[in-house]
Amino acid sequence: MPAHTVLASNTSVLSVTDIAVETKRLDKVLGIHFSNPVPLMKMLEIVRTLATSDESVNTARDFCASIGKSVVVVKDAAGFLATAF
Repeated sequence: MPAHTVLASNTSVLSVTDIAVETKRLDKVLGIHFSNPVPLMKMLEIVRTLATSDESVNTARDFCASIGKSVVVVKDAAGFLATAF
């Protein structure tokens, strides 16, 4: 993929940071957690690592808004923000 491509994973168990390290493009990797059922739930989480760039987060946020989702940006951790409460 071109160097400007943002890589997103839907994992809720694997560390997004560990995935990013394997790509050698740490600034371009993030997670996107869709809530179920996806067609009905408006919220989703963008999972940001310590190395994820603002540009990558903004690209993901724009994509998520384009498909009608509300975004919450969270730190890389196992599970979902919604299950932490």
